Amino acid sequence: MTDETPVPPAGHPSSLWGRRALGLALDWGVALAISAGFFQLDPIATLLIFIGQRTLLTATLGSSFGQRLAGMGVRRVDGRPASLLQALVRTLALCLIVPVGISSRQDGRGMHDIWAGTELVRLGERA
Repeated sequence: MTDETPVPPAGHPSSLWGRRALGLALDWGVALAISAGFFQLDPIATLLIFIGQRTLLTATLGSSFGQRLAGMGVRRVDGRPASLLQALVRTLALCLIVPVGISSRQDGRGMHDIWAGTELVRLGERA
């Protein structure tokens, strides 16, 4: 048994789009705060901080700061932790915004997850 379960497909009532948005907003807020403190809110610095923190935390801890607070994490589709490359591909695709709104009809994963070979999972629940 695992403590993580895949997030239901997008059309499912419990697809957690609200949690996804919350996690993203929290991560962006952290990037903004760091950028404000060190780079006078430079937009490029803010984006690079967002990409860096989201990629490194996903690859090392399994979820970004915002995702963790929203109770979610990222794993490979085979259940193993995402690699640094997968976390980077997922984050860069996320920054394109459009792939996030396009999901697979079969499993509800966004294009950014499909491209990276990952899936969003709920943390702390038994399968």
